[in-house]
Amino acid sequence: MCFALYIGTDDPVESIPWDEKSPRLNTQDLSQHDASVAVHFVKPFKKYIGSDQGCGCGFRHVTYQNGEWPEEGMIGCEPYTGEQEQTNHDQLHAFLTTLLQRSEEIEVYGCWDGEFAEPSGGHASISVRKILDRRFYFRERHGYTVTNSEPDA
Repeated sequence: MCFALYIGTDDPVESIPWDEKSPRLNTQDLSQHDASVAVHFVKPFKKYIGSDQGCGCGFRHVTYQNGEWPEEGMIGCEPYTGEQEQTNHDQLHAFLTTLLQRSEEIEVYGCWDGEFAEPSGGHASISVRKILDRRFYFRERHGYTVTNSEPDA
């Protein structure tokens, strides 16, 4: 089972095909398999975002368990140093920064493959810069509003 990351935008986003010879960030339209993830978005255009692994597993993430994300307490310790996934986060940051040039905000939602319509565990507003932080991990079954500015405290 894989972690799956999705975005919601105001404008259509081009598809970036998966290239096995040059693995990197890729995007795909929702399929019949994952279409139910749309319940977590207000924005009209949705895309799946894959990492250099083809799926979303290359993005730092923590698992939703019994209403919380217990792995967050281990961030900074092995194997939760954030180093291994940094290239994927750098590419995601660049991709979202480009999209934010024509939109004030982007919605992001992550979940396990197959749990697309499960209830969300929460929502946060973050700056796109936060994605570069090696201590930032996407929370599974959690939504984000991503902007260029720092959210109000």
